[in-house]
Amino acid sequence: MTPPAGTTLNLSLPLSVPAYRPLRVLICGEINAGKSTVINALLRGPFLPDNIGQSMRPRITVRHGAQPALEVREPGGAKRPTGADDGPDVLRGAEDVILWTDAPQIADLELTELPITVAEEITEADLDAMRRADVLIWVTIASQAWRLTEKTILARFGETLPQDRLIVVSRADKLRSAKDREKLLGRIRRETGQMFAECLLLNGATRTLAATATSEDHWARSGAPSILDVLTRIAAERPREAIDTADDSAIENLVDLATFRRSSEVSPPPAPLLAPLSQDKLSALAPLIDRLPSGSVAGWLGSECQVLSGSQDRAHETAGALRHALSRQAAAYATHEIQVSPESLLFASASTRIACEIFPDGGVLFVLADASRFSAGIAKTMMEQMREALQDAS
Repeated sequence: MTPPAGTTLNLSLPLSVPAYRPLRVLICGEINAGKSTVINALLRGPFLPDNIGQSMRPRITVRHGAQPALEVREPGGAKRPTGADDGPDVLRGAEDVILWTDAPQIADLELTELPITVAEEITEADLDAMRRADVLIWVTIASQAWRLTEKTILARFGETLPQDRLIVVSRADKLRSAKDREKLLGRIRRETGQMFAECLLLNGATRTLAATATSEDHWARSGAPSILDVLTRIAAERPREAIDTADDSAIENLVDLATFRRSSEVSPPPAPLLAPLSQDKLSALAPLIDRLPSGSVAGWLGSECQVLSGSQDRAHETAGALRHALSRQAAAYATHEIQVSPESLLFASASTRIACEIFPDGGVLFVLADASRFSAGIAKTMMEQMREALQDAS
């Protein structure tokens, strides 16, 4: 799939363009659901970085071509210069990314990962992307599969949804037994009714994906062949639509996918962002968490959400909303050249209050509670005490 080590890529080679339009597959799901993992599984390797170091991703499209290539576009459409030695940092702040790969198994497919936050923020461009799609793959996490927020997002797309739809359950390797897997699949099939023609499991563990390039056993174990079989069947049942290639020009931004992926592994996000809170820090927080109002939710937001107390679902929903809100806030500060790094934030409505403590390494400690029992003064005091407890336990 990638050039031999040491190969110097010719940066003016044209891509081969299929004579027929590929099956357009739109891969959707909530933040951190595993959309890029689905693409990596189909490509037989962990080529796309998981989060590109930011909570808001560009729209990523993967197409088949004779040579690996990369095209990155800024918000507004301007093309960003790229080269063979670029790593994932070149994707930061991009709006659209097109990646060409010579992986033969996707020769008849075009895979597009559509970043989605919440139903209320689905744009007209998102609706247009859904209208153009031939197939929808909805990705849901095994531990939280098929939540109300997911139903709300799909309802927002309404009649723009394509006729062919399948749901893929990511992190299926976390399910403990075949009985657990069958139980989960049964529930999803019952609750989704006729919405999805297929419900499939995906084992997207990094080691498994890395081994799929050379191991048919790991390839089968990942679950990707089952997804590919469904897509191949759908493609075979559709009339083939010829496309005009007369105006296609050479792509000059070839990229060594092996180098691209290695770059993301050499420079990961800081360790504190990746790791959950240690046992020492959890012990330091425990007495304070015990004092929170009943029904409260507390969590630590790093690369993933670590639930400290309360409802798992509500904690993950709060973490997703906070990740999006903090990302938009940071972007607004940058746009207006405001040099500030907030340490504490308070979000409030008539019934609910969310208090946050933001740490220099990027981690966020948050508490969601009933506003009538968690006043601004109480929230400020509690969060300051929690910050001090974590700092003392460091």
